[in-house]
Amino acid sequence: MRPRTRSSWSVSDAEAMEKSSHQRKRVALSEQPLHDNKLKSSVGSLRNSQVDEGKNKIYGNSSQTTSSVSLKRQIYRDDDDEEQKSDVRSDDDILEPRKSHKRLKCESLERRREELDSQDKEDVTMCYDYSDDIFDHLYTRQFETTPKINYLKDKNYEFYLRPTMRSILVDWIIEVHCKFQLLPETLYLSINLMDRYLSFNKVTLPKLQLIAITSLLIAAKFEEVNLPKLSNYSYITDNAYSNDEIKQAEFVILNKLEYNIGWPNPLNFLRRISRCDEYDSITRTLGKCLIGYMISCPHFIDVVPSKIASVAMFTAQRIVHEDFQWDELWDYYSCFSFKDNEIELKELSQILINDIAKPTTQLNALIHKYKKIGTWNKIHDWCLKHCTYEELNPSDYASSSPASSTSL
Repeated sequence: MRPRTRSSWSVSDAEAMEKSSHQRKRVALSEQPLHDNKLKSSVGSLRNSQVDEGKNKIYGNSSQTTSSVSLKRQIYRDDDDEEQKSDVRSDDDILEPRKSHKRLKCESLERRREELDSQDKEDVTMCYDYSDDIFDHLYTRQFETTPKINYLKDKNYEFYLRPTMRSILVDWIIEVHCKFQLLPETLYLSINLMDRYLSFNKVTLPKLQLIAITSLLIAAKFEEVNLPKLSNYSYITDNAYSNDEIKQAEFVILNKLEYNIGWPNPLNFLRRISRCDEYDSITRTLGKCLIGYMISCPHFIDVVPSKIASVAMFTAQRIVHEDFQWDELWDYYSCFSFKDNEIELKELSQILINDIAKPTTQLNALIHKYKKIGTWNKIHDWCLKHCTYEELNPSDYASSSPASSTSL
């Protein structure tokens, strides 16, 4: 079969070709505006960029300047904010160390208390579970059983008694106490009962010794297990008072005191305070001697037992340790006797030191008693160095001689 030539094409084929050419032209015309638009947009963007660059070259970059100004303002604002924050932080920085220091101090205090208290858990005699309640009761009780007024100071007081008369009574009670070999708690309670009775009752001179020996009898009944017979009390007074007179005096004293004789002893508070130095025997012995002197001294009649024990321990610690400081731990175990008032503590301690260095009354039996155990010389020598008197004469040391006291 021969191939078809141009001349042999039919009319239908020519018409089909014309139609296809017309369609291609239409498509080309329809695509041309899109291409022109793309070209126009690209050319326009190029011109705009050139114009902007020209403006920037002529007038400078205003956008950059505005942005830089705004940036500077933001920086200044940030600096101001930081300064304000730094001020606030500085205050916090000042307060925060104080708070943390107090917190650490409280935590260390609690830790030390727990360590000291844990040592008594195994000791049944210390009553670990009830010790805090017991001493709270004793602290409240001491204000009810301590003389409200020192009847030796004011000469215009209705029941005033000369300090020398009381010192003779106290010194004689100490002699009788040593002869009967009674407990220290008995001696301190007997002096307390005598002071409480004499502080609001008028007693004639011949009856003073009867009040003293009867107070010792009542205290022995309260504190001792094995106490002397009643006839021994009468005999020790050279039979100046019969058994019936002593019984009658006992009845009168108990009625006047309303049978309120449960006085918290200073030794109880001293034993509690001794926990702070782990019951050091040296300071505790010195503290006992100082308590005995304070109770016998005319300056501390109206001072409660917890303060007497605190002053005695404070002075004893100063004798042993020159750089001793009374801190919160000592304040806690002293039942907050001074409530952070170290001024009163130091004042009472200085009164005690001055009276030991330059005694105002004769307490020969007491000094002789402490010389036997070898503590008085150390206390007396230290007080001489730390007393506040300008001059001390040799005659001021008369109380250090072991002469016997005046008999009643």
